[in-house]
Amino acid sequence: MARIAPDASLEKRASLKRSVSLPLLTLYGLGTTVGAGIYVLIGATAAQAGYYAPLAFVIAALVVAIPAACYAELSSRFPVSAGEAAYVRAGFGDGVLPLVTGLLVAISGIVSSATLVQGGTGYLRTLLDLPEPVYLFILPLLFGAIAVWGVSESLRAAALFTIIEVGGLL
Repeated sequence: MARIAPDASLEKRASLKRSVSLPLLTLYGLGTTVGAGIYVLIGATAAQAGYYAPLAFVIAALVVAIPAACYAELSSRFPVSAGEAAYVRAGFGDGVLPLVTGLLVAISGIVSSATLVQGGTGYLRTLLDLPEPVYLFILPLLFGAIAVWGVSESLRAAALFTIIEVGGLL
C-alpha cells in the first residue's frame, strides 16, 4: 500500500489552539456510544433481535471495528482538522470530492446528534413531563450554545454527561 503524505500547507494554515486531550476525546466517544448504543437503541434492538440481541451487538462491534481501524490509520497519516477531506484531497486532488467528503462527515454528525436528542427526550420526559417538541427544540439549542462556547467546554460537558450515563448503568 502506498503512503500518501499529508499536504504540509494544511498544517501551516491551522490557526486554532489544539485543546482536545486524549482523556476528553475518549470520554466523548464513550458517551456517544453509551448514549446511543445503550440508552437509546438497546430497547429497539432487543425488540427486533429478541434472545439474539447479545449476538447482534457482537456483530455490530465487529462491523464497527473496521471503520474504527480506518479512522485510526487515517488520523495518524493526516493529523489535521478535517482529516477525511484532507485524505481525499491528497488522493484525488482539489475538486468536489473533498467538499463532498466534508459535507458527508458533517451530515453524519448531525444525524448522530439528532438520534441522541430524540432518544434522550424520552428519558428526560420521565423527569419533567413536557411535550416532546419542547425538548426537541431546547436540547439542540442548549448543546449548540455549549459548542459555541468552545471546544474544550463542549468536551468537558460531554465528559460530565458520560460520567452520568455510566453512573446510571452502575
